[in-house]
Amino acid sequence: MKTSGSGIALLRGFEGVRHTAYKDQAGRWTTGAGHLIKLPAEQNLLAATLTDAEIDALLARDAGVAEASVSQQVKVPLTQNRFDALVSLVYNIGDGAFASSTVLQKINGGAPEAEVRAAWAMWDKVTDPATKQHKVSDDLVKRRKAEADLYFGG
Repeated sequence: MKTSGSGIALLRGFEGVRHTAYKDQAGRWTTGAGHLIKLPAEQNLLAATLTDAEIDALLARDAGVAEASVSQQVKVPLTQNRFDALVSLVYNIGDGAFASSTVLQKINGGAPEAEVRAAWAMWDKVTDPATKQHKVSDDLVKRRKAEADLYFGG
């Protein structure tokens, strides 16, 4: 499966779109639509002003990684909405974290909705770059709810 147009719009909405590099909530260099800059390989992106086409290309590449992860790891049939919701989650937490997540275990195990939602909601924290402590992010709380609602509502 591929992420739908509305799924890409959802990613853009959650990630925001910036043409220049910035530090995300966790203090990591980011650009475009939530693209984590890989240093030193992508050092040039720190000073770059991206075009819309370059942002779209990075988003497509990063979404492709998330799509592959969902396709390989989820063992139950998915509707387009469920696929889009999972791609959004993986795009944000990473494919490694998703592979070992309780969310994936619950989905593959056929757990009831309440258990999957509870597992999904656990991904609401960001590591404060100054203190290295995990703290709840209001933005991630909203994102996780929207993703779970899409997963179960569509």
